[in-house]
Amino acid sequence: QPVTAEDLASTPFKVHTSGGTTGFPRLTLFDPVALEVQAIQTARALWAQGTRPGDAVQITYTLAMANAGYCGLYACLHWLGAMPVTTGSGVVTPSERQLEYALKIGTTAWYGRAEYLARLVQVASETGFDLRSLKTKRLHSFLGPDVDGHLRKQLEEAWGCPVYDNYGTHEIGQIAFECEAQDGKHISEDTVYLETADVETGAVLPAGERGNLVVTSLHRSTPPIIRYDLRDLLVAYERSECSCGLCTRKLSMFLGRSDEMVKLRGTNVYPMACQSAVTADPRATGEFLCVVAYSGEGLSRREAMTVRVEKKSDEIDDAAFAADMEAALHRDLSVRVAVEI
Repeated sequence: QPVTAEDLASTPFKVHTSGGTTGFPRLTLFDPVALEVQAIQTARALWAQGTRPGDAVQITYTLAMANAGYCGLYACLHWLGAMPVTTGSGVVTPSERQLEYALKIGTTAWYGRAEYLARLVQVASETGFDLRSLKTKRLHSFLGPDVDGHLRKQLEEAWGCPVYDNYGTHEIGQIAFECEAQDGKHISEDTVYLETADVETGAVLPAGERGNLVVTSLHRSTPPIIRYDLRDLLVAYERSECSCGLCTRKLSMFLGRSDEMVKLRGTNVYPMACQSAVTADPRATGEFLCVVAYSGEGLSRREAMTVRVEKKSDEIDDAAFAADMEAALHRDLSVRVAVEI
């Protein structure tokens, strides 16, 4: 990164990392401008979704090496006048205690991953805690490839409030957010310039076509981020006026990562595309793992994928559950995969 020892001595930097899901986490420096712009991006999202001064926002991202938690913290403290409740993840503050804090403090909004908000639903059920006893007005989350809306619907029914989807990355912050109209995600166009590129050729695609998101940050300088291919699959739309009054380009639902694609019998399969079928089945916890391996030798060597799906209880019939999941995944993926419960 283009930073010298003299730079470090003259400018306050903070080091953050990516999530590290594909190897050692990427170390990235953030100068004061980068930190504040990410806070502004997040504050815009929270405001557009209804959070106001005086709200208590429970942040279930741990304030550690990743920057998501700090985006929420600085958004509340520096720009919204909302009170951050920095409980972190369940590893830092046990999930049962998170719910107790929310009850005592009067948490009105949660800022966290959809998977963890679903985990809190499970903990509440196991411990007899009534989620509706909380003052929760909204969930600010990242739903992933919830194309059919199953995960959002389950969370909204359990928590009794709307769930708002957002999109962002370690390098460029929370660049897109739903408003209360929930009609696509507004892009903070004064902080990022977006293109979509063909997965195979890298050619820039017209608006409305799915491709890899290629980003140029308008506020990052250490390091500069110029035409960075995130390998996230999305659709970017032309600018239009929303019923909320904003006039921006919008982003689609997150559709998976192109670098996770596997080719099964001539069909391109993105593992995250399994999420919709898994979350739609009430017997599943929503957790799944795709395992890809080669079978056969020589010219007959092929990739095969097995989807391991977690069930909610031991009373569930594994064989019937697996058969139903195989059929649902076949419909969504257009190719047959094995299922293990």
